[in-house]
Amino acid sequence: MQSLRARLFGTRETQDLSLVDHARRWVSDTGMQVYQCIGANSPWAQRRIDDIAVQAGELERRGYLNHFRDFNETLVKPLKSGTRALVALVKATVQCAPDQNAVYAFSLWNALCFWFSVILLIVSLLLPGGSGIVEIVSVFYSYIAAYTYDFVFVRAPRTQWMLPGVVIMVLWVALQVITGIGGLVYIVPAVMAFIRAASASVLLLYAVRLYRAAQSAEESGQQESGWLGSGWSGSARREVMIEML
Repeated sequence: MQSLRARLFGTRETQDLSLVDHARRWVSDTGMQVYQCIGANSPWAQRRIDDIAVQAGELERRGYLNHFRDFNETLVKPLKSGTRALVALVKATVQCAPDQNAVYAFSLWNALCFWFSVILLIVSLLLPGGSGIVEIVSVFYSYIAAYTYDFVFVRAPRTQWMLPGVVIMVLWVALQVITGIGGLVYIVPAVMAFIRAASASVLLLYAVRLYRAAQSAEESGQQESGWLGSGWSGSARREVMIEML
């Protein structure tokens, strides 16, 4: 009969593993079981998971995890410009003029959308009955979303990634509008929701411009030199897009 230790920690081979390794193995085994269960009940869902895994691997291969430092500098840059300069930048870019540099404007409003989430966190902590934990999770999500948008739309623009980003932005704007309307009883959170919806709408407009520019650039690359393949670097894409914009 197996001892209690063997039941809990496995055989001698697995007993030598650290607690972290045990946790990793458990997560891996559990994830595989869930994946197999999904595949048995819904092959369509399993194929979608496979597609997501492929895209995630492609993002990582193109350097998704290598730009956090540069992105953090992008986030802080608007705060360093001073209040008057920041207000001037907001006024200049909120109009979405055709001659506006969409790459720069997108980066600016992407950062502003993140900081609005931080402000909402502070407001929620100050208000009675505010849910600080929920807002902390929201800020974390906003950071990951902003970083992903920055990578997908600016650092390594590809239409196959940009289009889902545009769709997610549309859904986010709709969610904020619904949240604002549904929360009109509490004026401050409702106002913050509408502000986030408005700022995300500006971000969405620039995202659509970048998507169209990338789409035209990819079509031009296909016709002229096959740049749609892995040989077209992110910097080359940005140069073409900036010239077009």
